[in-house]
Amino acid sequence: MPSRALAALLSAEPHLSLDEQGELVVRLEGEQVIDFYTHFGPARNLLSVPNRMERRTRPVRTYPIPDALGTLNLDALFYGTYPANPLLRAFKKVGGAFYRWRNLRRAMAPAHLDSMRRHQIAYSVLTTVASSGDDDSIYITDTCRKYRNLVPFCSVHPHDPRKRQKLVWYKYNGAKGIFFDPRRQGFHPGEPAFLEVIIEAERLGLLVMVEIGLTGQEPRYGPWAERSRFGSVSHLAGALTVAGDIPFILTHAGRAEFFDALALAERWPNIYLETSLQPPDHLRLAIKRLGENRLLFGSGWPFCLRALPLLCVLRATQGKPQARRRILYDNAARILGLPRRP
Repeated sequence: MPSRALAALLSAEPHLSLDEQGELVVRLEGEQVIDFYTHFGPARNLLSVPNRMERRTRPVRTYPIPDALGTLNLDALFYGTYPANPLLRAFKKVGGAFYRWRNLRRAMAPAHLDSMRRHQIAYSVLTTVASSGDDDSIYITDTCRKYRNLVPFCSVHPHDPRKRQKLVWYKYNGAKGIFFDPRRQGFHPGEPAFLEVIIEAERLGLLVMVEIGLTGQEPRYGPWAERSRFGSVSHLAGALTVAGDIPFILTHAGRAEFFDALALAERWPNIYLETSLQPPDHLRLAIKRLGENRLLFGSGWPFCLRALPLLCVLRATQGKPQARRRILYDNAARILGLPRRP
C-alpha cells in the first residue's frame, strides 16, 4: 500500500486510523455494524487435511484488493486495474490467486472474531461455496452455534441430487440463507436446476445471496470464457420470477454491472444490494433511486479490507444519519431476524 496515499487518506478521514496490527480500521462512535458478506475458510485443505486455523489465529493481512493495490482512491472502482503488459497482468493474477487462497485458509472463527473486534462489527454473515460434491456448510452451521454473532449462509450445488434434503437440513440447523457463485460452481443462473433450488429456498424461508456481476476482466477465449460469464446480472431474470418475496441479495451491487443491478433492483422490490467494491458516488445514486432500506453493508473479508467499503458508506451517507444506521445495521437486522438497535 503506497505510504503517501495512506498518509493522505489518514489525514483526510477523521474516522480512519491504524490498529495494533498496522491495518486500516474505521472507528465509529455509537454505531453498530453488521457485515453482510464475508467468506469462511474451508474445513479441509486441497489434500483433505483438516484446517488447523480453527484452533489458532494467524494474521489475515487484507489490502484494498489484489486488483487495486496501487490505489486508495475511494471515488474509483476497486477493480479493473490490471496492467496492460501481458506478463505483468499474468503475474498479478497469479499473485492475487495465491493471496486469496492464503487469506481464505486463515479465515476461520478465531480470525473472524479478532477482525470483528478490531473493526467494531456486531455480526458477520459467513458464506461458503458448494462444489458438485461435498461442501463446508455443515462446518459453518456448527461454528455459528458456538458463536452467536456469526450468521450462517450455507450453499448447495444446483446439480446436487440431494439439494432439497440439504436445504431442509441447513434450515433446521440454523442457516439464515443460501449462497451461490455461478462462476465458481459452473452453472447458468437461468437453468431449471437453479430455479428449483430458488423455489425450495422460498418455501423454507431462506434468504438467497448470489455472487454476481462481471468485472470487465473476464477471459475472452479458453475453457473458462463461457463459465466466467455465468455471473452476469442479465442472467438473473428467471430466478427472480420464481423467488417470490424472499430477500434476494446481489453481492458487490453487481460489480462493474452496477447500473444493470440497480435497474434490476428498481424492477424487483425484493432485491437488496450489498455495498462492497462500490464507490461513494454509486452508493449515493442507489440511495436516491432505491431508498436506504435495500442497501446492506458488506466487506468481502478476508479478500477485501473492511475499512474501505465501510468508509465508502460513511462518505455516501454524510449528513444522513438515518440512512447510515439503516445501511450499516437496521436493514440487515430486519431481514436476518437479529436484535434491533437499542
